[in-house]
Amino acid sequence: MSTSINATALPLQGYPGLQLSANRAQLIADCVATLDDNLPWVMSDADIETHCERFIGDVTRMGVWDRLMDAFQSGSHKREILKAAARCHVASYAQGRRYLFSKGHYPLKTGDQSLYLLQRLLPGARTSLLTSHAARLPSVSALSIIVVTIPGTPLRIPMLPACFSSAEGALSEYEAGLLMNLRTEAWMTVGETIESRDEALSEPECALAARQEELLAAAFSLGGCHENAATEFFKAMQHFARGRQYDDALRCLARARACHPANEASGQIIDAIVDAAQLCSLNTQYAISGVFYAAVADICVQADDAATAAKFRARADECFRWADLCEADARDEDAIAVAIDKAIRRHRDALASSGFDSGTTTVFMDDMCDPISAMAFDAGEGERWCLLLRGEHQGKRTYDLITVETAKQLESIGTHPLTREALHRSDILRGTAALDLLVDAEPRPMS
Repeated sequence: MSTSINATALPLQGYPGLQLSANRAQLIADCVATLDDNLPWVMSDADIETHCERFIGDVTRMGVWDRLMDAFQSGSHKREILKAAARCHVASYAQGRRYLFSKGHYPLKTGDQSLYLLQRLLPGARTSLLTSHAARLPSVSALSIIVVTIPGTPLRIPMLPACFSSAEGALSEYEAGLLMNLRTEAWMTVGETIESRDEALSEPECALAARQEELLAAAFSLGGCHENAATEFFKAMQHFARGRQYDDALRCLARARACHPANEASGQIIDAIVDAAQLCSLNTQYAISGVFYAAVADICVQADDAATAAKFRARADECFRWADLCEADARDEDAIAVAIDKAIRRHRDALASSGFDSGTTTVFMDDMCDPISAMAFDAGEGERWCLLLRGEHQGKRTYDLITVETAKQLESIGTHPLTREALHRSDILRGTAALDLLVDAEPRPMS
C-alpha cells in the first residue's frame, strides 16, 4: 500500500533544514503504510523481527556521502533522529514493543529516544502535538501507552515514562494535562480511554497485564530507573490483586517498595496499595489485605505522617484478627499451614457435607480427603492443604481442599482435572489466600 504525500517538513531541531527529501518522505510514508498493513497480524517472532528490522533499515538508510555530510556538518543528528523516529514508530505497535524488548531496546532505550524526539520538537510542533487534530488523533494501547503522531509526518511516538519524568524537555504538568484531555477516535479523552480500558479487563486479562508490567518494571530496575520501576511494580500489584493472584501481588508490592524512596508517601502510591487491600477484603482475603494496609502504615511512618499511619495500622490489625493470624505469621508458611489445619478442623462437618459457605465462596472436602490423591485429612502424614477451584456460577466460586503435593502435580501437568482445560495460576489458592476462605463466615471488616 502506497500513500503519496506532499509534506516533507520534519519539525525536529537538528535535522538538516528541518526538511525531509521528497524521496525520503515518500519512502517513510510507504514504509509506515506497509507496517500498518502487516505487523498487527503477524504472530511468529521471526516474522515480527523481519518486518521491524526492514522498517528500521529502510527509514534510517543513508548513503556514504549522506553519512559523511551528516557527521561533519550536523554532528550526526540526522542519523540519530532517523534512528529514534524509526524505533519509536516500531514501539507504537504491540508486536513492535515485543520485538524491541527481545533486543534489549525496550523500555529503557526506546523510552530515552521518545524523550529525545520530544525534546527536539520545534515549539510550534510541540503545541500542535498537544492539540486535537482529526488527521492525527492519539491512541491508547492495551497497556495504556499513549501514542501520538509527529506533526506533518505519519511517524508515531509512544509516550513512555521518560516523557513524563522531571528530565529537561519532558512534558510539564500542564502539557500532560493537555495530552490526557485530547480526544481519541472513540471520541473519549485519553484519560477516559485509559480508565475505561482498565475497568473492562477481565481477571485473566488483569493477570496478563500484570505480568507485562512486571517485566517492564524489572527492565527499569536493572537500568537503574527505580522510580519508573516502582510505578510499574505498583501497577502490576494492582492488576495481580484484581486477577486474584495474591502471592504475585505481594511480591510486586515488596519489589515496588524496594525501588521506592523510603521517605516518600505520595497519594498515588498510597491509593494503589489501598485499592489492592480493598480488593482483597472484598474477596475475603483478609490476611493479604492486612499485609497491604500494614505496608501503607509503614510508608506513612517513614514519611513522618503518624496520624495516617495509625489509621492504616488499625485497619491492618483488624484484617489480621479476621484471618486468625498475627502480622508476624502472615508470611510464615509453617504458621499459616497450622492455621489452615485448625480452620479445617473447625469446619469439618460443613466441609464434608453441604460445604463451608463464606459468602462469595463454598469450600468442600468430601469424605475429609483430597478428591484427587485420596489422601485423608487425618492421615498423620503432615500434609499441607490448599484450594482448587472447582467452578464458578453467578459470581460464586466453589473450591475443593487438596494437598499442596497434589497441587504441584497438577501444575506440572498443566490441565485442570475437572474441566480438562488449561490450569490457570489463579485456580489454586495457597497460604493466606486459602486460609482467608476458611475463616469464620462473619461480617467483613471495614475497608
